[in-house]
Amino acid sequence: MRMSPSFHIFSGVGHSPPCWKTAYVVEALCQGVRIAVQVLPKAALVEAKQVEHAAAERRLLAAVDSPFCARLAAAFQDAHRLYLLLEWVPGAPRAF
Repeated sequence: MRMSPSFHIFSGVGHSPPCWKTAYVVEALCQGVRIAVQVLPKAALVEAKQVEHAAAERRLLAAVDSPFCARLAAAFQDAHRLYLLLEWVPGAPRAF
């Protein structure tokens, strides 16, 4: 995966079973903070008919304010992928 030079990738966290979502732990170089990044390939979302599911996940993460849910820091996209930047919680369950 290629990301902005503003981030350093530490490790891959996992894949969802249909292989349309991947998660990484990255460090934002300007702030020195580790965050989790979910990467969703647009073509795979369309093929799996998961576009509305991905949009709903983004809306839900943006709306939730709970100490039991990772906070959505930002969301953006490029021509081929959607990116969700989430609060990194070390040791938390990695179910996504």
